[in-house]
Amino acid sequence: MTIADLHGYVPRSEVLPRLIELISRCGTPYKVEKYHGISRSTVGWITRGKCDVVRRKTAWRIEVALAEQRERGPTLQHIPQVLVLGAQELLQRCGSALKVEKAHGIPDSTILLVASGKTSSVRPRTAERILSALILQRRHDRKHGVSKRYLRTLQHAAVREGQLRRDYGI
Repeated sequence: MTIADLHGYVPRSEVLPRLIELISRCGTPYKVEKYHGISRSTVGWITRGKCDVVRRKTAWRIEVALAEQRERGPTLQHIPQVLVLGAQELLQRCGSALKVEKAHGIPDSTILLVASGKTSSVRPRTAERILSALILQRRHDRKHGVSKRYLRTLQHAAVREGQLRRDYGI
C-alpha cells in the first residue's frame, strides 16, 4: 500500500487510458464536462501529465462516465439518398474535400465516404453537420456568388438536361 492509496489517490497511469477513451467517445473535453461534469481543467491536467496521481473520486467519476458512454454506444443512422446527394453537392460547391474540412470542420475522409455512398450508416451528429454545412455553403454562395468550377458544373448539367428534353422529350 502506497501513501497515495492511503490518502484517496490513484496513479495517473491507471486513469489516463480510461480518460482518453472517454474523450474519444464524447468527442471533446468540453463535451466530457457538459455531459459528465468532469471539468476541462481536470481533464487537461491528467492528459498533459501535470500530475502523477488523481483523486479517487475523480477516477471513479471517469469510470462511471465511461460506463455510461459504453452503454449508450454510438447510435448510427442509415444514410438516406438525400444525405449522399447533399454531401456530393457540398463537395461540388466547395471544390474539394480538404476545402470542406477547412471551411466546415467535417473531416475529408468522412465527407468522401458519405458522398461516395460506400458506407451504409453514419452518426446522427455527422449527418446533421453535413446538412447544416450545405445550408451555410448555399447561403455563402448566394451572398458571394458560386465558384467558377461549380458554375461550370451547373452549366454542363443544364446543357445535358436541355439535350435530353430536346432529343427524348424528358
